Amino acid sequence: MRLKDLIKKNLIIDNIRSEDKEGAIDELLKPLLPELSISNGADIKKILLDREELGSTGVGKNIAIPHVKTKDINGVFSVFGRSKKGIDFNSLDGKPVYLLFLLLSGEESNSELLQTLSQACKVLMSENIRKSLINAKDKEELYRIIYEEGSKIG
Repeated sequence: MRLKDLIKKNLIIDNIRSEDKEGAIDELLKPLLPELSISNGADIKKILLDREELGSTGVGKNIAIPHVKTKDINGVFSVFGRSKKGIDFNSLDGKPVYLLFLLLSGEESNSELLQTLSQACKVLMSENIRKSLINAKDKEELYRIIYEEGSKIG
């Protein structure tokens, strides 16, 4: 599975308004729930927050990549969000998070999740790409950057 194939315009949030981890996860899940055919995301949110208790997915450099596997879905799903104010995500470097990829997969999709996680990291670890995403003017530009960069890897 390639990152570019998971990215959809309707699954990009241009401006996450929450300033904390739990609120950001809520905002990221909202557009994703219809894709998952799940009406109530409380179970998935709990799994994500439990995962965060094990160790923050705020990997540093203003990036967080919350990710989990669950029996409740099939396949791999992703949503991208940008915060203009910054989110306290308890990141490893103590800095606020501005860019988030939320990745969900079914329990049988472990290799696809790891592949997608690796690709998201490759895209976001580039300082130039991070700056471009942070400064993108709108959702369309965010989509274009992620799609183009995701097309180069995999």
